[in-house]
Amino acid sequence: MNDARHGFKRRAIVIGILLILAGALLFCLFRAGSRDITRFIMSSGSLDVNETLSLDEAGEDTYVLFFTRGGGTAYCAVIEERLFSYDISEISGQLPLASEKPYTLMISVYDADGEKQQLTWGVLNHSDASEVTVNGREAKLSPTQYGFSFFYLMEPYSGDITDEYTVVAN
Repeated sequence: MNDARHGFKRRAIVIGILLILAGALLFCLFRAGSRDITRFIMSSGSLDVNETLSLDEAGEDTYVLFFTRGGGTAYCAVIEERLFSYDISEISGQLPLASEKPYTLMISVYDADGEKQQLTWGVLNHSDASEVTVNGREAKLSPTQYGFSFFYLMEPYSGDITDEYTVVAN
């Protein structure tokens, strides 16, 4: 009788461990499938994307997407990775892709997990620039295949947006 209980206990432990492992495997497979940001962008009903121009990993679990909806204008979206999916924190702007100016600039303020963030971004018409600063702060460059680049700077919102911006591209 004691052997029967011991055998039952052992089988229950093995079955429990197998169920936990199967659950962990399913979780990993589901998580890996949901991490395809390109699939998310194309299937998202809230992003009307005609063409993806550039996609950058801006930080841990944060992506910056530059895209068009047609008509020669660019948009910038901030996308946050969640446990099983992605959330769009911000869709900013309409900047012309063709301009005689050396750069065009857009600023937006948005809420990211309860904190106000400022996104400063633009189209840089210097294809050979390797560094961009916005008001003395280093911005990230996001090149495209079309001879222009995007630049962006993400930072906590300080409470004021100035009218004067200096963009230096080296």
